[in-house]
Amino acid sequence: MKKKFIQTVLGRYWRALETIDFVFYVNYQESDENATVKMYRHNGDLVSDNYFAYTALMEAVDNEDYTYASRTMKYNIAQHWKQRLEYAAYDGA
Repeated sequence: MKKKFIQTVLGRYWRALETIDFVFYVNYQESDENATVKMYRHNGDLVSDNYFAYTALMEAVDNEDYTYASRTMKYNIAQHWKQRLEYAAYDGA
């Protein structure tokens, strides 16, 4: 599944991250974890479009277990790690 984006009534979901098994589309305008990510198999079958898709995306990011990240997602991943390091430094103080 190589579409750049998917348009739904909830907005535009951009191809953001891929793992060996899945393709994740993210609506960067949506803040609700239940609606922000859609997870597909590479053959186009929808796996999840709720909290479980969000959790799988974050697990792939945290485990650095992905084969592709869009430019926007690379920025978001960098911000994610920066924030985690800042919290770790704060918790250790």
